[in-house]
Amino acid sequence: VRFLLAVLLGGVIAGCAGYWQAHTEGTSGPIAWSIADARSAADRVGERYVYAFVLVLHETQGTPLTFTTMTYTVYSGTATNSGSDEQTIQGTWKLRAHGTLRFPFTYTVTCPEGSGCIKLEPLAPTYHIVLTGTESQDKPLRVIIDTKLPPDPSVLRKH
Repeated sequence: VRFLLAVLLGGVIAGCAGYWQAHTEGTSGPIAWSIADARSAADRVGERYVYAFVLVLHETQGTPLTFTTMTYTVYSGTATNSGSDEQTIQGTWKLRAHGTLRFPFTYTVTCPEGSGCIKLEPLAPTYHIVLTGTESQDKPLRVIIDTKLPPDPSVLRKH
């Protein structure tokens, strides 16, 4: 019975790890991407919850890339803050052939005193990220990344 229970528990743990791996790393065109350094923190007194992570991009085809726009939508779905929030950032981010870029993200939810919100829950935000720019010969480039983050960031593999 103990052996069977241990095997079953091992299967559940492996299944959870596989689920989060499938939602926190992948490929899009010439980019392999992953989530790194994920962490979350709750401040019950200040009624604030923060989820931070780094999006790591790695160029896989040996072609320099230049990104000029990043648009991302974050969906929270918490009792205190359901819905989405979209941001667009303009810039110039150069990614060398076989190089790596790191983009930090932080998502914060607050429940101001007297607002009547329900208690804060652990966050598990979902991001839809679109990077646009050009490849080395000015060919247009569009990279789409969809990631769902776990409520407990410690379940993610360390990169």
